[in-house]
Amino acid sequence: MKKYVWSFIFIISIIACGASQGMSVTQERMSADIVPIVTTRVSFPTPTQTKSATESPNLRVELPTQSTQPTEESMTNLSVVRTQTQLSIYISQAKTDLASLLEIPESDISVKQSQFVTWRDGSIGCPKPGMMYTQALVPGYLIELKVGKKIYHYHGGNNRPPVFCNKPARGGYLPETRS
Repeated sequence: MKKYVWSFIFIISIIACGASQGMSVTQERMSADIVPIVTTRVSFPTPTQTKSATESPNLRVELPTQSTQPTEESMTNLSVVRTQTQLSIYISQAKTDLASLLEIPESDISVKQSQFVTWRDGSIGCPKPGMMYTQALVPGYLIELKVGKKIYHYHGGNNRPPVFCNKPARGGYLPETRS
């Protein structure tokens, strides 16, 4: 314990000695660097009166007679179109990846199935041995591509690009339902 006390006292004394020398140098620098401040008066232009928007003879505003608020039906249709567009993009990405993997033209690849699903966990239906995944439902999609008689699985979730799944888990997803 005495060893720590003496070490502490030694460190404090070194810091104190260093601080006293530094202060005199700092004070000298401060006195040499003092520069008088000169103030300058700045004048701003005075605002002038302009015509208001209601006085302008060319201003004409037409208000819509019908409601422009989206309806539940239009929003539902829009979300289906948007998600189908997303799914088409994911299918294209999966086909490009598979064609590169198998070294074949994309025209030899057909889509067996594609759908939006809810994965049962973070493995998105493609668990790897020894890995741990979040135990929460994950919105995603499933794409099955066919080359000849062989089926290739691509999975995706959380708006991420599709990943090749060599060994998909059985029952790893819940089908997406649209109301």
